[in-house]
Amino acid sequence: MIFWKKVDINGYLDYRRDILVYLNTNFKWRIIDGIPQFWNPVPLIDVDTYFSQLTTSVIQYGSIKEVSVCFLVNDNSTLHIDHTCGLNAGVKARLNIPLLNCAGSITAFYSYSDIVKYPHTTNAGGTKTWNNLARLHLTPVTTIELNQPTILRTSEPHTVLNKNNKYPRISLTISFEEDVVKYLEK
Repeated sequence: MIFWKKVDINGYLDYRRDILVYLNTNFKWRIIDGIPQFWNPVPLIDVDTYFSQLTTSVIQYGSIKEVSVCFLVNDNSTLHIDHTCGLNAGVKARLNIPLLNCAGSITAFYSYSDIVKYPHTTNAGGTKTWNNLARLHLTPVTTIELNQPTILRTSEPHTVLNKNNKYPRISLTISFEEDVVKYLEK
C-alpha cells in the first residue's frame, strides 16, 4: 500500500504568504479552553477571497470539497484516522501543503492491524483517535517529512511527530470532490 506521494503544485510558495497573512488577520480559529484546535476548516468563500491562487494551482485534482488548517502547538498530535463521516465521508486521501515550521516534522503511518488492539474513540466528525501512548509501542510502516505538497492516505492510522520542536506547525489539508487516493493507487 502506498501511504503518501509528494506532488508538484505550481506557485504554492508564492501564495503561502497570503495564506499566513489571512490566518493572522481574518481567520476565525476554533479555540476550546483557550487552546487553538488542531483542525480548523476554512470557508471556501475565504479561499476565493484571500488566496484564490490555491484553487487554480490544484485544479488538476478537481473541485475542492474542504480546506482546513492543521495547527499544532506542541508534540501532541494524536494517532488518528481522519474524518469518516459528514462532509468527508469516504475520503481516503487528502492533499497537504506545508505553510510554517513543517520542515523537520514527520507524518508517521501505522498498520491498522497493529493498532486495533488499542482502544480508540470516535468524535462527531468521525475521526478515530488513539491514546498517544500507543504510538510509543508501535513502529511506523512509513514516514514522510511534509516539506512540499504531499498526498497523504488519511484513512490509515497516522500522527505528526514534530522532531524540530518549532511551533506552531501549520499546514493546509484539502479534500476534493473526487478522492485523490487514486494518485496513490497508480
